[in-house]
Amino acid sequence: MSPRFRTQRPAPLTPRDEAVSVRRATAADQWALWRLAHRDTRPVPCGEMWVAEVDGLIVAAVAASGEAIAEPFRSTDHLVRMLRAYASLPDVLAA
Repeated sequence: MSPRFRTQRPAPLTPRDEAVSVRRATAADQWALWRLAHRDTRPVPCGEMWVAEVDGLIVAAVAASGEAIAEPFRSTDHLVRMLRAYASLPDVLAA
């Protein structure tokens, strides 16, 4: 088949194409963190937490200790790495 007749398909969306919000967890996030930990079959980490939200849902959270919980049914490894890097910054911890 000639290259001029080939149609270009758009690249599929990957999890990295999603808009992600990073913020500190608040008391209002307790239920969402418990739910996330339950789905990840882990306890909710203690201490200050940083969360990654996609479409208004918390899909990953990391404590200042580095302990993480994440949505097991979607690709979240990159979000956990990002949260760990973000939480380890001295300016972020002092904020």
